[in-house]
Amino acid sequence: MARIAEFPEPAAEQACWWGRILEVLHGLPPDAPGGTKPRPEFDPRQHSPAQRERARALTARGPGSADGGPTRDVAHLDLIGK
Repeated sequence: MARIAEFPEPAAEQACWWGRILEVLHGLPPDAPGGTKPRPEFDPRQHSPAQRERARALTARGPGSADGGPTRDVAHLDLIGK
């Protein structure tokens, strides 16, 4: 995603959103260098998809939402089976 700034803002936002989904599914964001290990909370060898989804929801809280609740990227994570 190094060249993400070259794309229109809506496309860049969607690419970043998909990058977060891919990290939940596979343990690593799509732009991770070869040999990178997953962050512990996203490691597929240690956590189920539902656990990784919850970890993503927790990392998505904060500045993106007025009440500190989930932001847009959490709303669509129900794509992953529980």
